[in-house]
Amino acid sequence: MFGPAFLISLVTVSGCRPILIIVLICFAMALNSFCYSGYNVTHVDMSPEFASTLFGISSTVAYACGIFAPTLVGLLTSDGETIPEWNRVFFSIAVIYVICGVFFNVFGSAEKQPWGPDDDDAKLEMSFLIPSKSETK
Repeated sequence: MFGPAFLISLVTVSGCRPILIIVLICFAMALNSFCYSGYNVTHVDMSPEFASTLFGISSTVAYACGIFAPTLVGLLTSDGETIPEWNRVFFSIAVIYVICGVFFNVFGSAEKQPWGPDDDDAKLEMSFLIPSKSETK
């Protein structure tokens, strides 16, 4: 989260150099893609039994930001889409990256959660589904 924040913040000081801005944004999104490899499997690590529910909840919250982002950009660039206004947009993005990165580093964990079923519960449930060797003879 901090790599993309750094590169996006460089956009704010790059002036009006479109090639440089495009390169910085491309590299920022490339670094951002590393987050998704961990994000997609964290739900299974936390609670395999509730991974789909956890993924649905977290994705709903994450993708809801996409609804509000165009409105925020419209508010930040309401005076005519000048370079300083776009700098505010990119600076806001960098700040959001940093806040989310700090929040995850302080509170985030992929450890198995105590509210998920125990391994013994899962084994007991599986014993009802799979017949034992003595029952198959």
